[in-house]
Amino acid sequence: MDDRGERFEALFTIHYPAVLRYCARRVPEGHADDAASSAFAIAWRKLDDVPRDEPLPWLLAVARRVVANQARAHRRRLALGERLRSRLPPAAAPADDVEAVRAALRRLRRADAEVLMLVHWEGLTAVQAAQVLGASPAAVRQRLHRARERLAAELDPPHARRSEAAVPELEGSVG
Repeated sequence: MDDRGERFEALFTIHYPAVLRYCARRVPEGHADDAASSAFAIAWRKLDDVPRDEPLPWLLAVARRVVANQARAHRRRLALGERLRSRLPPAAAPADDVEAVRAALRRLRRADAEVLMLVHWEGLTAVQAAQVLGASPAAVRQRLHRARERLAAELDPPHARRSEAAVPELEGSVG
């Protein structure tokens, strides 16, 4: 195997699980493998662009774009289903904490949910999240602070707290 193949194999072996987890939290069930595989197909084609010292943020940025493309296609497919579901009686909301957080994240703006998930679910630092989002670390820290406040308000609307510690559910891995 040549150096390029060995480099890609190492990249895949080390980072595929993290990219797959990233995709699994953002695409409909059963589609994470396709999204992660698409991200690595792009990485193979652009291997010279993949940073050698810290490739994960670059890979997650690619996965983010793949997921966004899949989400647009998925929304079009779901439009009919949504119209049909609106005619049915609403189902009871799930009671467990993870589902409550996921539901609250869905109510947030996409940008807020994305920065929260990158930092709290993917375990990235603000600097790494900034690389994924194509923003400055300072901007990401500010967005993260505001997103935490908005999430706290969604999780506890009558008693929304303004501190960043208001969202203990996100301190560890949630899902």
